[in-house]
Amino acid sequence: MQNYFTELANNGWYNSQNPWDRITLLALYMARIRDEVFGYADLWNIHTIRADYTRPNHVSGKPFFLYRHPKKGAQ
Repeated sequence: MQNYFTELANNGWYNSQNPWDRITLLALYMARIRDEVFGYADLWNIHTIRADYTRPNHVSGKPFFLYRHPKKGAQ
């Protein structure tokens, strides 16, 4: 994908200093970028944080579950 944008810039079809080019780029690709970011966040939030017994205040578990179901007293 990066090669595509480099090619556009090298051929003079995209200028990062031109606000109209940047707006057009956002209009075309923002939905794709948003989907990729949310997909990565979903993948990250289902991984398991390992227990670390050397740190007394460490919280282990899956971030998604920990966020939605915190233990009593957790802030």
